[in-house]
Amino acid sequence: MFGYHCRLISRSLTQNDSLSPTIYQHFAKQFSIKFDYRCLTVKPHQLSSMLEAMNNQNMRGFNITTPYKQTMMPLLDQLSQRAQRANAVNIVSLAPDGYRIGDNSDGIGFLRDIRCLNWVLSNKRILLLGAGGVCGSLVEALLNQHVGQIVIANRSYHKASGWVQHFKNSPVIACQLNDLPHDPFDVIIHATSSDISVEILNNIQLASRSYAYDVNYRAQGKLNFLKWAQKQCMQTVDGLGMLIEQAAYSFECWFGLQPNTEQVKKIFSYY
Repeated sequence: MFGYHCRLISRSLTQNDSLSPTIYQHFAKQFSIKFDYRCLTVKPHQLSSMLEAMNNQNMRGFNITTPYKQTMMPLLDQLSQRAQRANAVNIVSLAPDGYRIGDNSDGIGFLRDIRCLNWVLSNKRILLLGAGGVCGSLVEALLNQHVGQIVIANRSYHKASGWVQHFKNSPVIACQLNDLPHDPFDVIIHATSSDISVEILNNIQLASRSYAYDVNYRAQGKLNFLKWAQKQCMQTVDGLGMLIEQAAYSFECWFGLQPNTEQVKKIFSYY
């Protein structure tokens, strides 16, 4: 028998599609918690009924992945300031009375991993490739680190400029992928699941010491971005550390316990 239950809500993921169930089991073992974490496939019209079905004393909460990070927001009772700023939710904590609190761990997971890597972000010029669901979370987190400037580059200028309006009066600008600024960047973040051509990547101007981060945790050797960055002699990393740190924050929200993420990163050969 499992003592506690949590879920990963998606439109199509199965248990074998995600590393999250395994990561959470490692966290649970650290505290000898009986814990059941499963992927739950939900169609858009089923979201409300799914929430009602989760009113169970042993159900601590759930994670949410694309495309439901915005759809879920109006269905919750409370949103953290971080979730409101990011305009996305990917963690929900459930109180015993069924009260639903939404939060966002994308930015937290990213920053915690960056700290483990000893990358310094303050006053740096950041190029953020992609303007999808994770974009707002990353911008919110980066602004809290007092970066010099964030340039959001996307195939659709309209979508990128929407984030500029959302974070108005901040050092955030937008451009199309085929019209990148000529000033050098310190940190390049690949924040889209789609690949970007080498021709576009070659137009990126780099600082003398630059870093490349791909939020996709299975990106090594698969997407152009990290292969290109390695050829530029940049320090590169994919999103596995971010995923583990995000899971740790969710675990803290649900159980009030802080897992040892370094131990789990070593298990997954992150280092």
